Amino acid sequence: MSRAATSPGRGLMILGAVLMVVAAFLPVVASLLPDGAVSTLLWLVSMPGCLAGAALTATGFLRRRRVRPDHDEGWG
Repeated sequence: MSRAATSPGRGLMILGAVLMVVAAFLPVVASLLPDGAVSTLLWLVSMPGCLAGAALTATGFLRRRRVRPDHDEGWG
C-alpha cells in the first residue's frame, strides 16, 4: 500500500466529503416528501450536516499537511 493511501487524514477527508454531499441532498429529499414535519427536520439538519462535513474535511486536510514535510520553506 502506498504512503498516500495510508496517510492519517485521508479517511476524515473522505468521510467529510461524503457527509457534505449527503447533507446537500437532504433539501431535495425534503421537497419530495408530503409530510411537513419530516421535511422541516430534513431542512434543518442539512446545514449543520454540511458544516460538519466541511469541518471534518478541513481536519483531515490539516492532519495530512502536518505529517508531510513542508517543501515551501525557504527561498531556494
